[in-house]
Amino acid sequence: MASTKHLRGMTLLELMVVVGIVATLATVALPTYREYLKRANRGDARAALLKVAQFMERAATANGMYPLEGQVPQSVKTAEGGRYDITLWSTDGATFTVTATRKPSSQQADDRCGDFRIDHTGNRTVLNAAGGMTADDCWRR
Repeated sequence: MASTKHLRGMTLLELMVVVGIVATLATVALPTYREYLKRANRGDARAALLKVAQFMERAATANGMYPLEGQVPQSVKTAEGGRYDITLWSTDGATFTVTATRKPSSQQADDRCGDFRIDHTGNRTVLNAAGGMTADDCWRR
């Protein structure tokens, strides 16, 4: 005797409802996830700037002046992840400015916090910020 068990699969309508729910969740979750990644990458830029500033202060304590641009090792002027270029301006030994500039080819290229900057006085600023973001907003998050 053959079994007459009837197997039933998903209908096209049920499948379309599932696809619609997944698409809605992705539409909501993906921008939030991208913003989370950008915020984490901002942390890499801030950490790199603080690392260079600390190096400059230690060197000034030891030598009586800040090192000039060419005297700072490249290993000090790097940001994790390679999403920012770190540049240092120190031409007279009395002052310095360090900037973390977003790389155009990275996911940070359209980050609304823009580029980060710190100087010899500890003044923290942002350049090219968008969407009403302030230096305080960007340096804290």
